[in-house]
Amino acid sequence: MKGNKIGWCDMTVNPVTGCPNGCEYCYARMMNNRFKWIEEFSKPQFFQNRLKDFHTKEPMIIFIDSMSDIAHWKWGWFRETIHAIYENQQNIYLALTKNIKKFNTELRCKFSLPARLFIGATVTNNTQAQAVIDAGGADFISFEPLLERIMPEKLEQLRCKWWIVGDLTKGGKPQGVTCFQWVDDMIQHGERHNVPIFMKDSLKYIVGETFRQEFPSGWKGE
Repeated sequence: MKGNKIGWCDMTVNPVTGCPNGCEYCYARMMNNRFKWIEEFSKPQFFQNRLKDFHTKEPMIIFIDSMSDIAHWKWGWFRETIHAIYENQQNIYLALTKNIKKFNTELRCKFSLPARLFIGATVTNNTQAQAVIDAGGADFISFEPLLERIMPEKLEQLRCKWWIVGDLTKGGKPQGVTCFQWVDDMIQHGERHNVPIFMKDSLKYIVGETFRQEFPSGWKGE
């Protein structure tokens, strides 16, 4: 789907729909409940025909699991997706998981990942930050929603290719949970260590003039 509201990708392609995580604020589950793409959202399903959407005329940043968690994909689904990525190396491919340890131990170890596929981890609090650190890190981190200040020593160990940061939203409206100081800590740390930061629009009224939407070098054709 092009023209999405995610902001940090050009389009979404979802070879898999469904996720067993059961997060309270899950937008994907809410959308599935509305449109009934699959009957039971907690039981992921694979749609191989969607992989043809990786064939793009222009280079794109494609988010491949906005309706699932890649750590819960069956290895056959992942294998077919990787094959489609190798056939369409003009694009950047991004995936997110709340289970980076599961992904690393059950999927990453079985495949040679394409150079243009990046696996990110979701971190909303310090407990999740430590879990990502213990699992060996991730290619990028999505701090959305950022529900508490991430301690500097954890940010130090979460240095990676990219950080995405956003406030908690409900019905598309920012809830003001994220504090300016939490984000400012990340800005200062990111600038010291050359970590680009992409702020979701939900932070505009919180951070004011320090609002930024940065990408890793080369991802947007610069």
